[in-house]
Amino acid sequence: MNIPGLSVENLSFPDRRSIVKNDVHLKNIVEEAKKIDVDKVNFDKEDFQPHTRIIQKQKVYLWIRLYLKQEIDIKPETKIEIVYNNGQEVLETYFMYFGKKGLERDNDGQIINFNPEDDKKKLCLLIDVDRIDVNNSDIPYLKTLFPLGKNFTPQYIKKYDFSFKLEDGKLIDFYDIDF
Repeated sequence: MNIPGLSVENLSFPDRRSIVKNDVHLKNIVEEAKKIDVDKVNFDKEDFQPHTRIIQKQKVYLWIRLYLKQEIDIKPETKIEIVYNNGQEVLETYFMYFGKKGLERDNDGQIINFNPEDDKKKLCLLIDVDRIDVNNSDIPYLKTLFPLGKNFTPQYIKKYDFSFKLEDGKLIDFYDIDF
């Protein structure tokens, strides 16, 4: 847009620190803006619609906890499959870290008595939300188990309806799941 009376060459832009410390530059910009004669500006060819451009789609993940009967040898980023045995649905997750021992909360939900030691019987698994909410036609039941997913349906689940498999096909012996 060409605005009569205002040219970029006439403006010298200092760094941000000097603008904050000294408002002379800001006063100069305000004075320059007051000199613009809006009646002489041609707005006919301008597009005033909002424009957005998605540069990179954001990834969102859900966390579930798997409580083991005994410790297993596992490394972060290990792929684990959740298998719903009744319908043979398979959902891919990734082990990211262990839970913490003695993590207690008070009545306000604030953490008290934090212990940084890992509890190797609590696996924290990562699941891509797009897999639950978008690419989900092959997991009609599993997609309903995640409270933060858009297909959540409160329901009673049985531990024996699920199995968790490591990449090598070995089953994980667990006693509880926290979706």
